[in-house]
Amino acid sequence: MIVGDYRVFAVESTVADVIESPSQLALGSFVIHVGGRSFGLSQPDATMLGCSFYEVQNRLQRRGTHLLPLLNEVVATEDGAFVYEECLEHPRRYNGKFITD
Repeated sequence: MIVGDYRVFAVESTVADVIESPSQLALGSFVIHVGGRSFGLSQPDATMLGCSFYEVQNRLQRRGTHLLPLLNEVVATEDGAFVYEECLEHPRRYNGKFITD
Protein backbone atom coordinates (compact mmCIF):
# COMPACT_ATOMS: atom_id res chain seq x y z
CA MET A 1 0.00 0.00 0.00
CA ILE A 2 1.30 3.47 -0.90
CA VAL A 3 0.04 6.55 0.95
CA GLY A 4 0.87 9.84 -0.76
CA ASP A 5 2.30 10.79 -4.12
CA TYR A 6 5.58 8.96 -4.78
CA ARG A 7 6.68 11.85 -7.03
CA VAL A 8 6.55 14.21 -4.03
CA PHE A 9 6.37 12.23 -0.75
CA ALA A 10 4.84 8.85 0.03
CA VAL A 11 5.15 5.95 2.43
CA GLU A 12 4.83 2.41 1.09
CA SER A 13 4.44 -0.68 3.24
CA THR A 14 3.68 -4.33 2.65
CA VAL A 15 2.96 -7.20 5.03
CA ALA A 16 4.12 -10.69 4.08
CA ASP A 17 3.48 -12.41 7.42
CA VAL A 18 1.90 -11.35 10.73
CA ILE A 19 3.93 -12.08 13.89
CA GLU A 20 2.38 -12.43 17.37
CA SER A 21 5.19 -10.49 19.07
CA PRO A 22 4.09 -6.87 19.82
CA SER A 23 7.63 -5.61 19.21
CA GLN A 24 7.81 -7.18 15.75
CA LEU A 25 4.17 -7.07 14.50
CA ALA A 26 4.84 -8.30 10.96
CA LEU A 27 7.41 -9.23 8.37
CA GLY A 28 7.29 -6.99 5.32
CA SER A 29 8.73 -3.85 3.80
CA PHE A 30 8.73 -0.13 4.60
CA VAL A 31 9.81 2.29 1.86
CA ILE A 32 9.80 6.09 1.83
CA HIS A 33 9.49 7.87 -1.53
CA VAL A 34 10.77 11.46 -1.87
CA GLY A 35 10.84 13.32 -5.16
CA GLY A 36 10.52 10.14 -7.18
CA ARG A 37 13.39 8.40 -5.33
CA SER A 38 12.88 5.36 -3.10
CA PHE A 39 14.59 4.75 0.25
CA GLY A 40 14.28 1.24 1.67
CA LEU A 41 13.92 -2.29 0.33
CA SER A 42 10.80 -3.26 -1.61
CA GLN A 43 11.13 -6.94 -0.80
CA PRO A 44 8.37 -8.82 1.04
CA ASP A 45 10.79 -10.00 3.76
CA ALA A 46 12.92 -6.85 4.07
CA THR A 47 12.23 -6.01 7.72
CA MET A 48 10.17 -6.52 10.83
CA LEU A 49 7.61 -3.71 10.81
CA GLY A 50 7.11 -3.16 14.56
CA CYS A 51 9.92 -0.62 14.83
CA SER A 52 8.71 1.41 11.84
CA PHE A 53 5.09 1.30 12.95
CA TYR A 54 5.77 2.46 16.51
CA GLU A 55 8.23 5.17 15.44
CA VAL A 56 5.75 6.67 12.95
CA GLN A 57 3.08 6.54 15.67
CA ASN A 58 5.41 8.30 18.16
CA ARG A 59 6.37 11.01 15.66
CA LEU A 60 2.74 11.71 14.84
CA GLN A 61 1.98 12.10 18.56
CA ARG A 62 4.93 14.53 18.95
CA ARG A 63 4.10 16.46 15.79
CA GLY A 64 4.77 20.18 16.18
CA THR A 65 6.73 19.83 19.44
CA HIS A 66 10.26 19.29 18.07
CA LEU A 67 12.58 22.27 18.58
CA LEU A 68 16.09 22.65 17.21
CA PRO A 69 17.63 25.97 18.37
CA LEU A 70 20.46 25.57 15.85
CA LEU A 71 17.95 26.28 13.07
CA ASN A 72 16.30 29.37 14.61
CA GLU A 73 18.04 31.63 12.10
CA VAL A 74 17.19 29.55 9.02
CA VAL A 75 14.82 31.18 6.56
CA ALA A 76 12.71 28.15 5.69
CA THR A 77 11.43 29.40 2.35
CA GLU A 78 14.92 30.08 0.98
CA ASP A 79 17.33 27.83 2.88
CA GLY A 80 14.83 24.96 3.07
CA ALA A 81 14.28 24.98 -0.67
CA PHE A 82 18.04 25.01 -1.25
CA VAL A 83 18.62 22.05 1.09
CA TYR A 84 15.73 20.11 -0.47
CA GLU A 85 17.03 20.65 -4.02
CA GLU A 86 20.63 19.84 -3.06
CA CYS A 87 19.64 16.57 -1.37
CA LEU A 88 17.53 15.51 -4.34
CA GLU A 89 20.15 16.43 -6.92
CA HIS A 90 23.19 15.10 -5.02
CA PRO A 91 21.99 12.44 -2.53
CA ARG A 92 25.40 10.78 -2.14
CA ARG A 93 27.33 14.03 -1.71
CA TYR A 94 26.04 14.57 1.82
CA ASN A 95 25.84 10.92 2.93
CA GLY A 96 22.68 11.61 4.95
CA LYS A 97 24.05 14.85 6.47
CA PHE A 98 23.68 18.44 5.41
CA ILE A 99 25.85 21.19 6.87
CA THR A 100 25.25 24.90 6.31
CA ASP A 101 27.65 27.80 6.94
